[in-house]
Amino acid sequence: MDRHLTSRLAGGVLLCAATVAAPVAANELSSPVLTFGLDQRFETSRNRGLTIPSEGTTTQSVTSLSFGLVSETLVQRLSLTGGTAYRLGRAPEENRLSVLDNSRLSLSYLREGVDSEFSVTASARRARQEFLGIEDFIDDEGLLELPEDFDDLTRFGRRTAYDVDTRLVLGREAAPFGVTFSLGATAIDYSDGAPQEDIRTVRGAIDTRFRLSPVLTTTLGARREERREGSDPTELRVTDAVTAGVIYALSPRTQVAATLGYSRVDRTGSIQRREQGLIGGFDVTTDTPLGPVGLSLDTEVLEAGQRVSAVVRRSLDLPMGTLSGSLGAARDPGGEVGAIGTLAYAQPLRTGNFTVNLSRIPVGNDDPRTRTALSIGLTHDINSVSGIALRADHAETTGTATRNPIERTTISASYRHQLTPDWALNSGVSYRVRREGALGSARSPEIFVGLGRDWAWPL
Repeated sequence: MDRHLTSRLAGGVLLCAATVAAPVAANELSSPVLTFGLDQRFETSRNRGLTIPSEGTTTQSVTSLSFGLVSETLVQRLSLTGGTAYRLGRAPEENRLSVLDNSRLSLSYLREGVDSEFSVTASARRARQEFLGIEDFIDDEGLLELPEDFDDLTRFGRRTAYDVDTRLVLGREAAPFGVTFSLGATAIDYSDGAPQEDIRTVRGAIDTRFRLSPVLTTTLGARREERREGSDPTELRVTDAVTAGVIYALSPRTQVAATLGYSRVDRTGSIQRREQGLIGGFDVTTDTPLGPVGLSLDTEVLEAGQRVSAVVRRSLDLPMGTLSGSLGAARDPGGEVGAIGTLAYAQPLRTGNFTVNLSRIPVGNDDPRTRTALSIGLTHDINSVSGIALRADHAETTGTATRNPIERTTISASYRHQLTPDWALNSGVSYRVRREGALGSARSPEIFVGLGRDWAWPL
């Protein structure tokens, strides 16, 4: 990240840390656990980069190393994880493939006071784009978390992504007054011949809360975001917003929240543009014996204009699992109206789990689109030492006048067998598909087998 971005973040983290350190007598970190993982995998695939026309076969040995450190007390929790992979083999257009890939590091820290909270999360990941697939953006809960540049990924060059967020809360829900400070940044760097332009985003927010009575709370907030794309420092988009809101409990089961504010988006550089207007939202939620029901209305200002959405939400606790979902519509700045919504279903099985997650959301600020993401997963334990896993992931983004519609799908099946208490054998197959408008489709089958082990040492 550039020098100005780093200095801003460092100053914000130090300020937040100094403020939150006082309220609670510090408990020393105790009983930390260090983990280390080794995985040796052999795989062969065709058209690994999903190019059109299809490229040849890639055969490689992938040696992956990982580590983790976790420590937790009554008032704080620290988690540090990382890893890298060494690829050795043959790939199309390369006589010999020998490269470190998928190097990653993540940090999570949370400290809680009597009436305060401070948290820091940070991550960095560097990978060759040809080896990045939709399955590489699955979070710890098994959900697809696609980055803003997902539709632009190619087979050329490296992609390095950074992300850091800090949050300081003074005065929790029970306090008559509370304030939350947030500061964060993301950066995506491309190198080694990648055609994309670098992206830099810095964001900050201050939110205050005034508890006027047991049933009435008012809020005030201000936020700012600066986004740069490319090497030209004049190419800048700045978004400022201020809001005021009220939260009112109509009854012990029903709550209403409303916000109203003003937002301005300024674009400088090769394109000079300003969009401004009112923003706001209305939300009502009611608890029922089977789960909460809610309605939300929102409007926001984008670089391309105003976007308005309306959504109905429902959650159900079923005898065999949990079901939650939402359904609504969004009108983009061009006046087009489209359906949006989410669906999440999880069912524990006697010998495994079954999950379905579906989302259709608006994306894009200067060129609004709609993205649909679907994940279906099934795990089954054959016996105490072996099991299978089936998974299907699909992401689709609509096209615009300047962008092709893009679809990516990955279907995989894997088998796990515990050879000893320490060593496990993993094998499986996968099939990837990429479609991009009139350019056509690219397909990539893959087969792999691997051996892995994890170690854990209390420190």
